[in-house]
Amino acid sequence: MKDFYSLLVDDEANFTEDLYIRDIMSVLPPSPDDVCSTSKFLMPYIKHNSEDVINVREKLIKYIGKCLSTNYFNNINLNILEERKNVLEAFYGNPGFYTVWKRFACIDDDFREWCFIPNDYMFDRMDISKCTCLNDVDDTIKVLFKRIDRDNILNEILFLEK
Repeated sequence: MKDFYSLLVDDEANFTEDLYIRDIMSVLPPSPDDVCSTSKFLMPYIKHNSEDVINVREKLIKYIGKCLSTNYFNNINLNILEERKNVLEAFYGNPGFYTVWKRFACIDDDFREWCFIPNDYMFDRMDISKCTCLNDVDDTIKVLFKRIDRDNILNEILFLEK
């Protein structure tokens, strides 16, 4: 097996254009940046369903590990924000993967996705109630979460899940 960092530098794959990655990521709504929320709202964030984020994150990291033929990710605890930031830093040399993974580094421990990578200093000084939850105000995000709720209910009724 090649050294992980040399794989990263040698890799020419554009992960943001990968159809399988697009399929994995399609479970999540557009990011706060994608809905241009930074210019419209004060400190915007999206409140995610924790199960969706965890499932997408796990599928994505397994797929990337497979693409790069590495077991680098096997010992990383992706439930810890600092570990997700470390993965982001490790992939700084690959713009495609960096772009895709940055979303997970921007999701805090309460599954709120920000337009930036959160840190403890910020949360110690910030009143979350003054921030804008896009689930409540952005039509694109509202519609997506309504569709997800509907699909989850249908899946339970049809016994497709659980």
